[in-house]
Amino acid sequence: MEQAVQFKKIHESIEIKSGCYRPQCYKQHLHQELSVGVVRSGESIVSFDGDELKFTKGEGIIIPAYMSHMCSPIDIDKWSFLMMYVDEKFYTDELQFKKLRKMTPEEVAKFEVFIEAYSNSKEPIALEEPLIDLLIQLADKPAESLNQTNVSNNELKEIYEHISHHFMEKVSLDDLAEHFKINKYTLIRKFRAVYNTTPSAFQLQLKVAKAKEMLSLGKHIQDVCLELDFYDQAHLIREFKHIHGITPNQYIKNILGR
Repeated sequence: MEQAVQFKKIHESIEIKSGCYRPQCYKQHLHQELSVGVVRSGESIVSFDGDELKFTKGEGIIIPAYMSHMCSPIDIDKWSFLMMYVDEKFYTDELQFKKLRKMTPEEVAKFEVFIEAYSNSKEPIALEEPLIDLLIQLADKPAESLNQTNVSNNELKEIYEHISHHFMEKVSLDDLAEHFKINKYTLIRKFRAVYNTTPSAFQLQLKVAKAKEMLSLGKHIQDVCLELDFYDQAHLIREFKHIHGITPNQYIKNILGR
């Protein structure tokens, strides 16, 4: 029986597609967008440029925009997948994707984390920096202009300190790029190289640390969310648990006995 295909737009430049449908699986086709995806179940042969690769459950694929290919599931009834399509305009001046290839297990894990965290995002703008960070790590290589851009450690320290002093405010990637006159792709790439995290992830870590402090002083979780500008309580709970291993309420119970 054919499975329905589902599309979901999570950003003006990003669509998510899941499922499978029989007639199109075996036809040669291409996508105008960069395609990044993972096999959820079953196996498939992907044919391209006179070559072919076999993909099984848990393996990921990167397909450059406009590359003709054909996906042939070995057993259509056991085949399912999840794909993300990224508009070329989002990355083409900064990153190069020229090869159809398998993702490494580490890249698949990063992709899965991104999908889990952002496929239902209530704030599309919030996924821009994580998406750029993911694409930088998946790309064949940065564009030449990105490689030639120099950012000193002193400049990166200024950015680090700026976020440290303004983390309770809205500090967007575009704001940082404009304020420090740095291309945002370069900013993420260089910041990660020095601090092993991205600017927004660093800000979020600071906000969660502040939330922990406020909760330990008896602040109500709703007030903490408002003061620190979390999207909602679910956002704070998810990030708090990710860092500390327990929910804010469990932490309050541990610390304040209530």
